Amino acid sequence: MLGPSNHKKKWYLRNGFVLALCAITPPIGYIHVLVNRKHWERKEMLSYLVWATVFTSFWLLKFISKELQLVALILVLVFLYSGKKR
Repeated sequence: MLGPSNHKKKWYLRNGFVLALCAITPPIGYIHVLVNRKHWERKEMLSYLVWATVFTSFWLLKFISKELQLVALILVLVFLYSGKKR
């Protein structure tokens, strides 16, 4: 495992790159996080998985009808809010 310093990590494992990849291309970012999960500590890996899941859920909203988008968005926000209360 690499140390906590972000500068000693390879460029594709750095925080900014992983979050940008998850935000720009969520499915590819999700795969990237899963493939490289052994390079991070468990807490850091779970954080990236949460971000990848959130961005993927918003990305998937493009493919459903307008009527269901609002319902799906509310469900995602309720899920996120309930996760923060724990």
